[in-house]
Amino acid sequence: MYKPDTVFIIGAGASAEAGLPIGSKLAEIISEKLDYEFDFDRLIKGNQNIYGSWKKHIQDNKTDEDPNVYLETANGVSSGIILAESIDNFIDIHQADAKTKLIGKTAIAHSILEAERNSKFFVDWETYNRFEPPISMRNLGESWFVLFATLIARRIPKDEVAHIFQNISIICFNYDRCIEQFLTFAISAIYSLEMKEAWEIVNSENAGAIIHH
Repeated sequence: MYKPDTVFIIGAGASAEAGLPIGSKLAEIISEKLDYEFDFDRLIKGNQNIYGSWKKHIQDNKTDEDPNVYLETANGVSSGIILAESIDNFIDIHQADAKTKLIGKTAIAHSILEAERNSKFFVDWETYNRFEPPISMRNLGESWFVLFATLIARRIPKDEVAHIFQNISIICFNYDRCIEQFLTFAISAIYSLEMKEAWEIVNSENAGAIIHH
């Protein structure tokens, strides 16, 4: 078990090995989603779900804001985000603009959720067969995920696994939840535990925080 206050930092882009888009590729995806075009009242270009989210935001907040202003903002984000140093940097540039922040963060969340469903770590829990491993660890090869699991589990016997993360904090510079998903898989595989039990260990009060920045 690690000494108290051991911190692991997971750098930006680490989820690329799980098949998630990072950096400029994620910016391209967001740019495409926010590139709106209408044929009269019919949306013919841009993401319908993100468009619907800010219409609902207007309704829920009972404001008289014009949805077209959000469309103009979205198209501005679509053009500008490609040129920014990073997605976070673009939002920071416009931190005083509530609409840009709302649209940008909504697009990030939508894109990450979509990418998670298409990643190597996605599992449809409704059809999951608990007698089969959700992913093949062999297919991960020399991935940092595998090396990280090896490091975490080093010299931790099964009767102490409930406290495996007790003195550990993980600072993750990625929006997605790949690290939580993988650690659940890894703890289940290493210690021959049911997936639910492994998930509870990763997310228990005994575990150190996984902080996303």
